[in-house]
Amino acid sequence: MYTSKDVGITIVNHSNFKNIILESDTAWMVEFYSSWCGHCIRFAPIFKELGTNVEGWKSMIRLAAIDCAQDENVATCRDFEVMGYPSLKFFPPKSSKSESGQLRETMSKEIPIMMHDMAKYIETVSTNTSLANFWNENRWPNFELLQGSLQTMWANDSSSPKRAILIAEENESILGAFAMLELQTLQKENLLTRRGHSLSKPLFDLLKSIQASKPFVVLSVDKGQELNPTVLYSSDTSDIGKVWPELREALHMHIKKLNVAKEVVKKKGAKRNCGSKSHS
Repeated sequence: MYTSKDVGITIVNHSNFKNIILESDTAWMVEFYSSWCGHCIRFAPIFKELGTNVEGWKSMIRLAAIDCAQDENVATCRDFEVMGYPSLKFFPPKSSKSESGQLRETMSKEIPIMMHDMAKYIETVSTNTSLANFWNENRWPNFELLQGSLQTMWANDSSSPKRAILIAEENESILGAFAMLELQTLQKENLLTRRGHSLSKPLFDLLKSIQASKPFVVLSVDKGQELNPTVLYSSDTSDIGKVWPELREALHMHIKKLNVAKEVVKKKGAKRNCGSKSHS
């Protein structure tokens, strides 16, 4: 049902499951399926579409699939306590070899809800203190809501980012986490990403001052210029099906512009160095 051509889905089997999924540098959501199962056959196109929607999250969480109907995979599926098909299980980064995975609790096969569950799983994993060093070493984002002044989002060391994507959203929204997952893979420069509640200080006052009244707003902020952000995207709805394609496009466009600007600066620097050498 799945091939290597399916975007965002890694095919695993008994021989590589542990090497790929366990002790991985990312989290995984794995589908345990049976190729003769009618429910699995009907679910496959949905899972493939999910793969295209979350392919940009691959720096932090990925999708995989294993066919439990294959004789060589039966023992592997049994080892991971799979009781029915299809079953979706989450695995954290750096899983131990004894990890059996966390069964996805909700049964909904709607893509926005599956995306929601993936993002919520990453939020939960981010609070795991045993992964704190791994999280910091990989510069994975802080999913906690911003509290206090806007200046508190910046670290004090000189190597910390000088530019941020700041997301203001309503309390029940998950779109900010979607954006943070996408940006972690997308960005090529050191870029901070944070989010906060749109009705809580300090974001409420900032949004009011720039007349950004919609409940979901994405801002580009430079360190020291917190009160003069640029609005990258805003929406009056938190409907994932509508907002996510637009939001993802806006993020890609912004990062592309940053990368182009960075290349221009680099080329100008190279020309200046070349000119100084020719005069010496």
